[in-house]
Amino acid sequence: MAECSAKHMLRYDRVLVRIFFLHFATPPLCHSATSWRSTQSGEEILTMRFKMPFGALVVAIAGSAALASNSTYISLGDSLAFGFTTLSEGPFPNNGDRGYVGLYADWLATQHGGDRPNVINLAIPGESSVSFFDTTQAYRAANTNYIGVNLSQSQLFQQTVAAQTAMGHSIDTITISIGPDDFLAVADQPDFLNLPPTQQLAILGQTLDTLATNYVAIAAEARAAAPLANIIVVGDYNPYAILPQSPLYPFAGVLIDNINQIGQAAADGVGGRFVDTSAAFAGHEAEYTHILDEPFPNENIHPTALGYQVIANLIIVPGPGGVGVAGAMVLAGMPGARRRRREAAKWQSGVVAK
Repeated sequence: MAECSAKHMLRYDRVLVRIFFLHFATPPLCHSATSWRSTQSGEEILTMRFKMPFGALVVAIAGSAALASNSTYISLGDSLAFGFTTLSEGPFPNNGDRGYVGLYADWLATQHGGDRPNVINLAIPGESSVSFFDTTQAYRAANTNYIGVNLSQSQLFQQTVAAQTAMGHSIDTITISIGPDDFLAVADQPDFLNLPPTQQLAILGQTLDTLATNYVAIAAEARAAAPLANIIVVGDYNPYAILPQSPLYPFAGVLIDNINQIGQAAADGVGGRFVDTSAAFAGHEAEYTHILDEPFPNENIHPTALGYQVIANLIIVPGPGGVGVAGAMVLAGMPGARRRRREAAKWQSGVVAK
């Protein structure tokens, strides 16, 4: 089951970039948040069922004896927020106390006398800003917080906040990362790739507008539920910058720029903070992502363990360099990175030869 889910998650990478990077080369678009549009994704995905009483899930999230701290950290979003890397780095399902979320929580403990916050990661691999408000995303089965429950991420967030508050816990930190999966719905539209470019661009623009509207709504929901929380929106990066011969190379930055502009606006609207990861990842794609992993080329754009260290460090110490703890670990990843760069060069040479 986990292996099958992983294949679907990697399909996200392939379909998303092929549609938008191969077919669109447009400057960043303007976005408005004046209307609400919600559409069902056409993707056919696995249905997974678990037998756990709903009340038991609420207790597991809100009343675990392991939650000793009075401070709670909630993560919202997609696979980046969930901490997904590769299938081999599972296990699945898990509670998402990993990736930049786990690392940031560890750092928060150092700032509070070793008192680590209660980490509740509600992110779902493959989640879009549309499915955030419904239950259509089956990858929710990768997150143990959803076992036995048929609630949207939005609904479970609201319920989790209420339960934590009833226990006397304070929602002090909320991180959000979402956006790229919105474009899967475009991939699943019948004959989308056969449409005239003007119609394709119109659909793309509508999808970006929907993302902008929904991102604002997600951030506003977080602020309304936790008025005093530190809300942090984590941006996206361009893993294809290391592959200048790739057909994806010319367009990747355009899509990332649009998603990050939307995330920045959502954060600003609720007095939150936007964390730009794109500058830190630039020039370090081989070390910070799985884009060059075997078999080559691999379209797994998720961060490596080192990449998640970099993101966590940017959350801790904002800035373009990603130094400190993450920077100190770069040398440890260099041998593998050099190997991946050599493979990239071989692949690029093969493309040129063809």
